[in-house]
Amino acid sequence: SAVPVGADAVIQVEDTELLEADKARDVEVKVRVLRKATAGQDIRPVGCDIAVGDVVLRRGLALAPPEVGLVCAVGRSRVLVHRRPRVAVLS
Repeated sequence: SAVPVGADAVIQVEDTELLEADKARDVEVKVRVLRKATAGQDIRPVGCDIAVGDVVLRRGLALAPPEVGLVCAVGRSRVLVHRRPRVAVLS
């Protein structure tokens, strides 16, 4: 996912300890970072895990949140889509 402006490292959740949570809103309020971060840590360029020429989505696939995330991961902000056709049988 996108790194917030001003951030220069990513801490993996495995390297944190939850100190306080807001269960009503299902969010972490306070965490302890267990490992020192270094500049550039776990920052990866867009699409770095996909080789040039790889097919990332096949034609005809329905787009759900994971597929939209993949589109973003390869740096695309637009894709050509078609609405699923509506079919009626008249007899």
